[in-house]
Amino acid sequence: MTRKKSVFAALALGISGVLLAAAPAAAQGGPAGFEVTAHDANVLEIRFHNMPLKAVHADAAQNALALDFVNGVDGSAFDRIAAAMPDWVSMAYANYDSGVIRASRPVTFLTRNESDGFSLRMVARGPAPMVAAPPGPVALRGPMDGSPPPMQQPLYAGPQAPPPNGFARYNAYGAMRNYDELELAVNRNDRYWENAYGRAAIQSNSEIGLGSEYHTYHSGDAVIASHAHMKIMLADGVSIIGSVDDTDASADKVREPGGAFAANTHTNLLDGSLGFALDLLPDSEATLEALEGNNITGVKFTGYRGDPDSFWQVALTYHQPDMDTPETIANRASRDQLVFGTGQHLGYGIWASLAAQGDNYGVHGNASVAKTAGWKGSLRWSADLGPLLAGIAYDGHGEYLVDNASFTGAAPTPYVPLSLRNMETHAVTASLSSLLWGDTLWLDLYGGYINDRYASDGALYGGALRYRPAPGVDIALGARHSNVSLMQGETGAQTSAGLTFTLGFDGPSYNW
Repeated sequence: MTRKKSVFAALALGISGVLLAAAPAAAQGGPAGFEVTAHDANVLEIRFHNMPLKAVHADAAQNALALDFVNGVDGSAFDRIAAAMPDWVSMAYANYDSGVIRASRPVTFLTRNESDGFSLRMVARGPAPMVAAPPGPVALRGPMDGSPPPMQQPLYAGPQAPPPNGFARYNAYGAMRNYDELELAVNRNDRYWENAYGRAAIQSNSEIGLGSEYHTYHSGDAVIASHAHMKIMLADGVSIIGSVDDTDASADKVREPGGAFAANTHTNLLDGSLGFALDLLPDSEATLEALEGNNITGVKFTGYRGDPDSFWQVALTYHQPDMDTPETIANRASRDQLVFGTGQHLGYGIWASLAAQGDNYGVHGNASVAKTAGWKGSLRWSADLGPLLAGIAYDGHGEYLVDNASFTGAAPTPYVPLSLRNMETHAVTASLSSLLWGDTLWLDLYGGYINDRYASDGALYGGALRYRPAPGVDIALGARHSNVSLMQGETGAQTSAGLTFTLGFDGPSYNW
């Protein structure tokens, strides 16, 4: 246990300094407001007061406008825009010194600076939606100080173009972030949900992160998986990515490659990846990485496409080192895998996800000892109860042996390599999320019941403490206990706990 304590102690010491140093940023600037100066079927014009504008960037694909202000502004004015003009604006918000306005139909955005703020004109590029006009007359534009310059389209090109704010759309992803966060809490250390949450939470083209996850099983197996990863932007939309992972595994008894059993084993291995990421479209990413570990070389491709209400993911790996259990490590196991899935906001606080996957497992000397097909899905409903976010969720996962080899060795024999088996879990949980401090520190708790159709059933419960002092800074501590193992190759109860830290650097948001 000395190594386990040292891993967590080192991580806790490093993270504690960040926790003490980080603090929420305070908004600056005077009271802000707006007035509608023109509003008909073809044009909407809004005058914003006490909001000096630094830069703007229009995104035709998202039908949205990103705004960068000279100082921090009061975002309450933006909160009222969509409700006041639903025929033109579907979403608007401001977060410190940046904001976003998304049109409800195709428009051309035009802006100009004013003496105490700026004016925004939205010109229709298609037929107006069937939305009732606001009651009462709309005020006409009054005289302005001096002669203002003509409206300008907020489009920039070339080396002198001001870049958009790196975290301009952080608030727009709040609901998606809450959904991904709770799914990741239940499905700890799941790369699928780690990627989905990371996209919704960090939104930066460059970042570094580290963490450690501890798993212990009813069989006596224990695995500590520590990792460090980085993403560094080389040019617009092009980044270098890489990771280093340290896996420390021990077991009371493990099946060796020859079929015999070894007692009280302990193994420590390093593996890693290196490759490139492309963020060339709004809120999208494609990666290609080389993989190396446990004397196995492989390659991995991933693709992601999303927005604040949905995402699509695909991952294709060839010969990825399998470091999940002491037995996969002892057998120098590898995995070829294809995963394709989506997450969607269905409305009324309901979110759903569904993914399909196929796997080919190999061991040293045999590249295909078993093939499986599977799925995973979730359905989650949540309700805002003031200081609490309450929810009910279903999470399911299945993986079924399609074809497998049968080896002989010490009894029990014959056996399926890597202890692979049919597994199908169904879990129903209730959750509560509470904001503990400002808008930066959250506590998530959940509990429920889980059943494995091919094994056992019982309680499932856990929680997570997440600290987000600013967009791009994310620190999480969590634990989970399940009477059913969620890891292929393991049976019985499983307890997991971990600590992670991610720091995103200011730069062009990968949502633009």
